[in-house]
Amino acid sequence: MHSRKTITWMALVPALAIGCESLSHRDHADGSAVVVVDDDILVNVPESDREEIARARTERSEMKDRLLIAQRDVEQGKRQLDVSREELEAADDSVRTAEKSLAIARDGGERVRTSDMESASRRLDGARADLHCARSKVAHDRTHISRLESETDLADLRLECSEARLELAKARAVHELDRPEARAISVLEFEARVADSEVQVAMAEIDVEAWEKKVQLRREALDSQQERRSDAQGRQD
Repeated sequence: MHSRKTITWMALVPALAIGCESLSHRDHADGSAVVVVDDDILVNVPESDREEIARARTERSEMKDRLLIAQRDVEQGKRQLDVSREELEAADDSVRTAEKSLAIARDGGERVRTSDMESASRRLDGARADLHCARSKVAHDRTHISRLESETDLADLRLECSEARLELAKARAVHELDRPEARAISVLEFEARVADSEVQVAMAEIDVEAWEKKVQLRREALDSQQERRSDAQGRQD
């Protein structure tokens, strides 16, 4: 996955010092910390005011599932790349073998028929076509993995955004309580965090779209190589 730095929301602390008993910090996987609303104070929120919180928690759960799927897709893509690399090694060996066969045929002099020379040459052409196709497949799979990694980054950012929306929903609900520590919570700060998360998601979506176009170009190049290989195989028949 591409590295990126999550914004630390420690700037919230001074503004919320009065209501510190209503807030805490949660560490992200990258080591940064974010301010969150303690669940303990939510017991004072009426059930009728918890709908937004419930929706936000459902969204967060969905984003976690999507992130896991994206991570599995990356692992599957890497396994496919391993297979393509093995095929590339085999194709390279085939070219070396075909080159030796042609060299032997040429050294045979009059004992070798012209048809044998032509057959060895066609086999070499076919082996080379397989090699170019295998190289193109490896290049495609590498680009495909980069796209999958960008999708994983996007899923991770969407999860963080859903967590920010959850904390905003909690902050709004708690802010309405008639309690000093609740009124001290700055909803605006949580809204700013959501807004920034949404921008990061939008930028990551652009990255995914760019990688999708790159994969398409690699796919077209691979299709072209496969057509050449089919032509070479046809000449061997």
